[in-house]
Amino acid sequence: MEDAPWVQALAGAAEVAATALNLPHPYPEGAAALWIDTHAPAAADGRSYTWAIVRAADAALLGAVALNMEARHARGRLGYWLEALLGPGLYDGGSPPYHDLRVR
Repeated sequence: MEDAPWVQALAGAAEVAATALNLPHPYPEGAAALWIDTHAPAAADGRSYTWAIVRAADAALLGAVALNMEARHARGRLGYWLEALLGPGLYDGGSPPYHDLRVR
């Protein structure tokens, strides 16, 4: 739950919401904590697996990636949201520095 304040701030950014299908804007107060609370039960049921995307250098939260399972089709759907800022370790149009990002 330590990520909730960061998720609240990042997911609430208009630039992030503009690129995501399932992020409301404005992001409701407390929505981050409620969303994080869904991760463990969803993973335990095999419905969805969610990871934080963090910068390797300092573990700063940058976004999230989720694999949502579609049991009736025996497939998964990958979704993500990512901080909309460019800078060290983020894609800026050149060679993407994947080695600078981690999931946890």
